[in-house]
Amino acid sequence: MKSSETQLYRKLLLALRAHLRGEIDLLVDIALDAVLDDVWPSSHRVCRSCRPAWQTGTARTMKRYIESLIDAKERMLILVEKALRLVDTGTYGVCRHCGAALPKKQLVDAPYRTSCVACDSQRSPGLDLDWTSFTNRKLFRG
Repeated sequence: MKSSETQLYRKLLLALRAHLRGEIDLLVDIALDAVLDDVWPSSHRVCRSCRPAWQTGTARTMKRYIESLIDAKERMLILVEKALRLVDTGTYGVCRHCGAALPKKQLVDAPYRTSCVACDSQRSPGLDLDWTSFTNRKLFRG
């Protein structure tokens, strides 16, 4: 891979890292500032004796959902950090298993990719590292 291409992917990875860090920070802020008063049902929908159970269940559900979002973003951030280390060592864009050059389309779709599609499908059937699949999932819509 040419030096100019490597620098372009480095910039892309740095932008993606900054974006993910910002999303993680935002999700942590949301988790810390979550106010359940705004999501309580109106009094005619839930009886007074049921409200504490409803509040506890809602808080638990919100906490789990936000934690799952943070975990997913952190896993993706780890992949980006690994790819940046590969750029620094000069091995970015090369499959870590077979040593083949990764096609540019694969690197554009998933700039943190470290192995080719053939090796991924042999080692982890069903694994989808395409960036668009991460961003198009309902979990990541914001």
